[in-house]
Amino acid sequence: MQIPRRKALHKRFLCEASHSIFATKLAQALNATLGAAGRARVICSAWATSADDARATLRLLTGESLPLGPAQKPVAMVAALPSSIATPSSIPPSLPPSESVEPYDVCGGRPLIIRNRIESSMRATFALLSVIALGSAPLTMAHAERPGDPMVVVALGDSFISGEGGRWAGNSNEPFAERSGTDRAWTGTGYDVFRIYGTTYGGCHRSDSAEVFSAFGHTDLDAAHRESTTRDGVKSINLACSGAESRHIVDTAFKGEPPQSAQLATLAETNRIGVVVLSIGGNDLELSSILRACAMDWGTTSPCGAGQHDVVMQRIPAMRHTIVAAIDSIRGAMRGAGHPDSSYRLIIQSYPSPVPGSFRDPGDGYVTALINGTPFYMSDMKWLHDVVTPAISQEIRAIALDQGAEFLDLSHALEGREVRNPKTVQGAAIADAEWVRFLSSTAQGDLQESFHPNYYGQQRLGKCLEDAIEHPASEYVCSNDAAAG
Repeated sequence: MQIPRRKALHKRFLCEASHSIFATKLAQALNATLGAAGRARVICSAWATSADDARATLRLLTGESLPLGPAQKPVAMVAALPSSIATPSSIPPSLPPSESVEPYDVCGGRPLIIRNRIESSMRATFALLSVIALGSAPLTMAHAERPGDPMVVVALGDSFISGEGGRWAGNSNEPFAERSGTDRAWTGTGYDVFRIYGTTYGGCHRSDSAEVFSAFGHTDLDAAHRESTTRDGVKSINLACSGAESRHIVDTAFKGEPPQSAQLATLAETNRIGVVVLSIGGNDLELSSILRACAMDWGTTSPCGAGQHDVVMQRIPAMRHTIVAAIDSIRGAMRGAGHPDSSYRLIIQSYPSPVPGSFRDPGDGYVTALINGTPFYMSDMKWLHDVVTPAISQEIRAIALDQGAEFLDLSHALEGREVRNPKTVQGAAIADAEWVRFLSSTAQGDLQESFHPNYYGQQRLGKCLEDAIEHPASEYVCSNDAAAG
């Protein structure tokens, strides 16, 4: 993005920005343009949601009372006026008929005419960018942040966000070599799982394709697959750990690592955290034990749904309390590092169903289950898809909204691509591959990877997270159109 130096120094700018990431990019572009003559700082973490707010902020930032003096350093600032903040009485709610401004549009490099009559379309999100003169006083920033620091997106939680299962691009019963192209750990001569999970293999299993990395196309990671390098003004950090429960966020160390909220607090002291995304609750419910019980029932007796239904529903109230405690610990960690709740977005996500409601190769026989990697009765998989997943999702939604967080509904994010869905086939072809790891019958990989989003599934969840970040709302539903791939 190129901004002419002359215009950057002497014009004011207006640009639509649907989220703070884009506002960050604008500020960084100005920062690069101004060079040593100025510094850019982002102070935008909320959005103008009404025409009156947009008018008032436009009036404030396009006034002529801030001329550039010869000894003054221009500082690029991004500002937005949230609807919850009262408009100062000294600022007219609208522009007089005779006034108009012609800010330079840094989005498209063309003039914009904003006249007194601001149409209802201005109710969309706005970020108002203005180059203003602040004199020679130094610009102070809290928490050792520096102008131009990237916005950081942090993932917390369990295996569904740590990246468990990311080794596999589809499923195959081929026992050797690249397993029909599905095994990303294959080197040509052997298997290197550390290039998938980094040094967390055998522990937290943070994969290179984990949701928070896939959301921004981050592929340059540290050895522990914990942090990415910065790309397009964004850095992603994965603190999630496979097997984590809410207590491992709150106050309990896990797999050799401090509680995730403590790790977050340390990060917040030196980073500009814009988004925290949390996936938690499944291990509080002991869902893995439910799956084991259903697998055992398939092999010995009858469907498990009837017997396990009450078990799941009885555990949900306790899950509510543990998730609320996790959220409180996240809020506390951020506040303790000087980041108020309004300075970042907290997104709580639900879980996608790993199994479908209808089936390829119908039947409950041993061979069918062995080939498809689904050792369950079809009626039990349908119960998990139609009953358990929605019940958990609805509870997490209620918790998120009650706690003032955003809710990302992933319950249908992998719809049509679950293990043994009739719209899929085994193999690595992206057009019709399964997006969930099956239970291998040929000793492939690790058992704990089973029934987690695989490489393709994690990329899909990353796209869901990217869309949720780009479209701020109290809740965002991410569904998959399997027919469109």
